[in-house]
Amino acid sequence: MLFRSDDGYALRLSSPRSDATVDFQNAIDLNGDSREVSRRTVEVADGAAAIDAVLSGTVTGSSTLVKAGAGTLKVTAAQSYRELRVCAGELLAADGCFLAADAVPVVLKAGATLGGVSGGSNAFGALTLEGDAVLDSGDGSAGLSFADSSGCDWGGATLTVKGLLQKGKIRFGTDASGLSEAQLARIVVEGDAVARIDENGYLVRAPRGTLVSIY
Repeated sequence: MLFRSDDGYALRLSSPRSDATVDFQNAIDLNGDSREVSRRTVEVADGAAAIDAVLSGTVTGSSTLVKAGAGTLKVTAAQSYRELRVCAGELLAADGCFLAADAVPVVLKAGATLGGVSGGSNAFGALTLEGDAVLDSGDGSAGLSFADSSGCDWGGATLTVKGLLQKGKIRFGTDASGLSEAQLARIVVEGDAVARIDENGYLVRAPRGTLVSIY
């Protein structure tokens, strides 16, 4: 399928009244152009199903993919485009959909969630926050890696790590400079803990009030 227009159109999947998951199986060519504002929107309504919609075909192109709507969208094939913007609800990535070679940058808007699946691994470009957002690590075995994000603007936004935070699973860059001190201070880990970053860029969990040396 060719996605041709930026002018307020969206691919709409699911319904607030739906109790099933819709699986869109066609490959999607975002068919972007050279304009910085070139975006393509997939809107997913929040129905009764745990996962409201699935994109099981590849999604490629030079545009930005915008995930809108309060529902959960799961992608299960290769993703390669200019940028991913999650504006609402959750985008859930199956194993290997995002590769470090493509380094797709991610923007999370207020209330948005980016998650992975148990045992899976995905690698993104840098992470920018435009409001309080969530990384969903599920049972802790989902690997979510980001490029060095220390230069990204998080403003006063908070990043909540939902679920278990296992060692070696959530990563920023390749060393302890992958996030700034100000960014680390804005990360909340479930279970009344704080996040630290180790010498390889991985987030590690520490109880509040604990002085942690990562070297």
